[in-house]
Amino acid sequence: MRIDLTYKSILKVVFVLVVFWLVYQTLDILAVVFFGIIISSAIAPVVDKLQQEGIPRIAGALLIYLAIIIVLSFIGYLIIPPMITQLAKLSGQLPALLDKYTGLLSLPQDIFSQFSESLRSVPSNIFAWFAGLVGGIGNIFFVFIISFYLSVEDKGIKGFLQTTMSDHRYGY
Repeated sequence: MRIDLTYKSILKVVFVLVVFWLVYQTLDILAVVFFGIIISSAIAPVVDKLQQEGIPRIAGALLIYLAIIIVLSFIGYLIIPPMITQLAKLSGQLPALLDKYTGLLSLPQDIFSQFSESLRSVPSNIFAWFAGLVGGIGNIFFVFIISFYLSVEDKGIKGFLQTTMSDHRYGY
């Protein structure tokens, strides 16, 4: 049994692999654009309705985004302080709880020493955590910028979806 591989088939495989690699490398950007489109699609009908009522598109979009920011801030205000309090209580009670339940769980002592070692490495990982936090906040910011832009444009999300998903280019 003989298998013949032409240069053309090898180039096709390499091309497909390069395309997959590029998509993987730009996955964060594609996700930001995708979520921006989803949010804009959800907000566009409300902005259209406000425009029909006589409110300019940009003012209507600003009102909606301001309302979203206020609601999310209020939810964060309700959730974050109790969560911090509970985590502080847990961190204070964790050594006593580990001592109390070590015998009941019958776990090897190695697990607790590994856990304490990982807790000691937290300060060295704080920079990576902070960089991830800033990156996440930046991604959220860009999602809102993209969705705001698509919402403010008169045919923003509709035009984008018609351009990318329309069948008018095809003869069927």
